[in-house]
Amino acid sequence: MVERTVYPEWLEANEDALAEEIDTLESELYENNSDFKKMRDEKRRLLKETPKLRAAFDDGEPEALTAEEVSTLAHIIDLERRMRNITDQAIFLYGRKNAYMFMRSAGII
Repeated sequence: MVERTVYPEWLEANEDALAEEIDTLESELYENNSDFKKMRDEKRRLLKETPKLRAAFDDGEPEALTAEEVSTLAHIIDLERRMRNITDQAIFLYGRKNAYMFMRSAGII
């Protein structure tokens, strides 16, 4: 009978490790997914062009916004939602692969 080992790092994973994995995955998406790259670059451009929004996002200092800035904010939120959707799909695929490897190492499959 073959002895199977469970990867201990999977059992001891914490929130910081998960956040690090997601950051790594988002970096890979930026390099490899043209849609994700375009959206992230556009978000950065919009924030750079709108100091009040940049202050709100970076420093948490909200200020009164003009109608144009509110429109820009709505567009940024939409970009973030679409980028999160791409990230969530990538996390699902990444998790599916790791779940398979975990179940294999535990002898479940």
